[in-house]
Amino acid sequence: MVNPQELRNLEPRNFSAILDESFAIYGRNFLSLVGIAAIVAIPLSLLQFLYFTDSFSLDIFAYMVSAIASIIFTPIMEGGLVYVISIQHFYKKIDIGQAYSFAWARKISLILASLITWVALALMCITIIGIPFAIYFGVRWSLIIPVALLENVGPTEAISRSSNLVRGNWWRVFGYIVLIIIIAICIGIVAFLVTSFMPNA
Repeated sequence: MVNPQELRNLEPRNFSAILDESFAIYGRNFLSLVGIAAIVAIPLSLLQFLYFTDSFSLDIFAYMVSAIASIIFTPIMEGGLVYVISIQHFYKKIDIGQAYSFAWARKISLILASLITWVALALMCITIIGIPFAIYFGVRWSLIIPVALLENVGPTEAISRSSNLVRGNWWRVFGYIVLIIIIAICIGIVAFLVTSFMPNA
């Protein structure tokens, strides 16, 4: 179990240090992290296959089930990943069951905090003029999952705490998010190109 005092004693790091440690953690625990994500991602992906049927009512039902399952289980999956990454910072052993157990114990805060922010950001994006506000608050609320999980606070407290943590560092956090998105896109492009040139069986 992670000692909260250990988390509070962590020093701020620049992007290079964060990136180096992230690759190190993923390299050491790739299969465990994939396993945690797969427990939720695979069933949700299978549900999506039900969208393409000859029955409109079945398509709507499948979409609703998939949406509800995503709302409930995606934050828990993210919580499990945050837990694993947080304990790996202290080189502690990964246990997938323990990660999900830890996240499940905080399920209400994780789900409600995520749902509140998703709805709020979606409402901001309905009109073009609201998109800059959605970007601004999206960055301010980007830490709700780690806060709700590791500090064991309620959904509104998690949102407030995330805003406080980002305050004074908005552009820095925004820059990290943009760089991470760019890296993810580049990895996706490389993976697509590699699979495209692989010979068909």
